[in-house]
Amino acid sequence: MLSYYGVLAPAASRRDEIVPGPQADEEAADPGGEAGRGAEPTAGRGNRKRPRPERMFWAELIKRVILEDVLDCPCGGRRKVLAMVFDPASIERVLRHLGLPHAARERAPPRGVEVGLPY
Repeated sequence: MLSYYGVLAPAASRRDEIVPGPQADEEAADPGGEAGRGAEPTAGRGNRKRPRPERMFWAELIKRVILEDVLDCPCGGRRKVLAMVFDPASIERVLRHLGLPHAARERAPPRGVEVGLPY
């Protein structure tokens, strides 16, 4: 983890004068737009719009974590999400119908704590 201080700190008032911003990306994306018509560059941190990354789809997140594509069908196609069930009573009813465990498992008993700390 990095921590920046002084002019490089995230909320520094003069950071825009030191750290390059997204102007190069905006000009490349819009060569004949407002940036090409002689529009004045925006001054100040509050006026600058940074591209916000889009949220990742839940199936992509699962694929990243457990390396399993949950929408991959054994037939070779892709599954589509038709509905999501959030009501606990409905979820329990579906799991009972499918013959799957529907209740949470019991927690394991807590482990014993060592009385003396090794030094």
